[in-house]
Amino acid sequence: MTTPKERGFLSHIEFKSHNKFKNPVWDIEREIRQNELIISLGRGACEALSCGRPVLVLDSRPYQPLMADGLITPGNINEFSTCNFSGRYNKLSPANMEDFISHQLEFYNDDH
Repeated sequence: MTTPKERGFLSHIEFKSHNKFKNPVWDIEREIRQNELIISLGRGACEALSCGRPVLVLDSRPYQPLMADGLITPGNINEFSTCNFSGRYNKLSPANMEDFISHQLEFYNDDH
């Protein structure tokens, strides 16, 4: 499986990936604060929000279809939290991750 960066997708954006089994990060707060936007779900979304970072809720696992809620905003945070920022509130099933992220970035601004 290739990453969005490897495919040249949104080449102006630097993608970082952390996995608690493959490359655990012990100072996750520092890592989160070094980034402008976080794509995560569940606890990762809560940690990013607590660091003041905007979060795009997206669940991409090899054993299930892509599932997403979208960008967390003041207008939807309570609704998304009812499903633990899991991507199961809106249950969006985008055809592909790249198009979904591109579309969600249209709603992103530094004022969130």
